[in-house]
Amino acid sequence: MIPAILIALFQGSSHLPISNGWFVLIVLGTYTLIQQIENNVLVPRIIGGSVDLHPVVVLVGAVAGASIGGILGIFLAAPTLATVRVLAGYAYGKLLAPGEEELEEPETAGAEQPPTGTREMLNEDLAQGGETAREP
Repeated sequence: MIPAILIALFQGSSHLPISNGWFVLIVLGTYTLIQQIENNVLVPRIIGGSVDLHPVVVLVGAVAGASIGGILGIFLAAPTLATVRVLAGYAYGKLLAPGEEELEEPETAGAEQPPTGTREMLNEDLAQGGETAREP
């Protein structure tokens, strides 16, 4: 922003008929607006999408990281939150996973099951006295 303000101050605008002082204020306002949009909208969405976190979580994490670790805390907030999310999901899955007893099949699973599909329909048709087509 500093080079743009210096150029606006010393060179002025070639398109707008205003003084250099007003042009500096326009450049300063434009840079401030762009920075606010970038820092509050784009960066959380981009970082949140890359680490699969909601942008609000990234913003809150960045604020918490800033209060705990300063600039380094801001930079490490999103990767730390993503790591905590993965580890918590793993622990949650391990603690609430079904036991091995529930995964075993009952003893009757090995018994022969009644026929299904076309063979069953043919058997029902024969039992009712109907004729069925014979295979060649």
